[in-house]
Amino acid sequence: MVRSIKIMNRMSFFSASALSVIQTGLVILVAPVMSGFHSFMSARFAGVAAPPVLRRLYLTRKYWSELSVQPANVDVMASQANVIVAVAATSGITSALVASALVPTSALGLATAPLSDILTITFLLMASYISCQLVLLNGLSETAANTFRGIISVAAIIPVIFLVSVIFFTKSATTNLDVVLSSLRSESPFGDGAPFVLAALALLISGSSSGSDEIETSAQGTDRAMLMLACDSISLVWLTLAGDLLWPGSLVVISESAGILDSLGNLGLGFLLWIVRCIMLCIVLSVSRLIVAGPVAVIRMRTTAALLLLLFAIQIVFGSHLASVNSLGETLQQEISRDHAEGKRL
Repeated sequence: MVRSIKIMNRMSFFSASALSVIQTGLVILVAPVMSGFHSFMSARFAGVAAPPVLRRLYLTRKYWSELSVQPANVDVMASQANVIVAVAATSGITSALVASALVPTSALGLATAPLSDILTITFLLMASYISCQLVLLNGLSETAANTFRGIISVAAIIPVIFLVSVIFFTKSATTNLDVVLSSLRSESPFGDGAPFVLAALALLISGSSSGSDEIETSAQGTDRAMLMLACDSISLVWLTLAGDLLWPGSLVVISESAGILDSLGNLGLGFLLWIVRCIMLCIVLSVSRLIVAGPVAVIRMRTTAALLLLLFAIQIVFGSHLASVNSLGETLQQEISRDHAEGKRL
């Protein structure tokens, strides 16, 4: 009996590890396609010529097969800049892929579930975004100033993450994403799950950022492909994180499946629902990009909207808790009064 339990635990660990590897591979494959779809829809809504959906996937594969060749007469400053680009590209893609392994796309209970803390995930995404932006600081003065402004704007996510952590603590007394999503699977988005819907929208507004063509043209060869893939993976992870909180019931729990075929069917359905969630959120972001505003105004609007959504979510959470506490207090008061009346009667 004990041996069979150990074998089952070992099989579940291997299946969770294999699912984590498959998920990371799917993120690498889907990220350029989803970014291309986002650009396609944004161009369509704006009324301009739309690039093909598979363009970024084609360019990423093309640049990945090229070598980063440096000219023979390159100066010292350019050589140091190439080193910075290589380090930034490597750190950016590494942080983005680690974050993608921590966020569940289609199933809960992955091998990385104990490490899927919301603070860790957002820190990795912020680090990856900053690494990708570092390559532009060596460019023209206007480009460097806009890049520095974009890096500073990442700090606007910090209060949003703090308020999201407060909402997580009110639900499960933890910031572990896998635990919180497991407790939300059976709740209605219009009932107890409403604060997490608002939190998902806040994360989508504050974390979504489109990749810049200047980042891609600042490198060449494999470094350019890694920067493109890192930017696409960051956007996809933000979409996945928001989609998980919006619709946690679409996530599959492998332990609840009856057999292997049932597990494979549920996983296939989970990955299909993941793609559908990301497509719908891409359309929402494309529509929101129709607002014409400067970069500073966009940062202020995103931060203000995210904070207002989270404050409203916290108000709903604590309002429901206070209502339950008041009803509990009234019930206790009625029981005490009833006991007191019965004592007088005796």
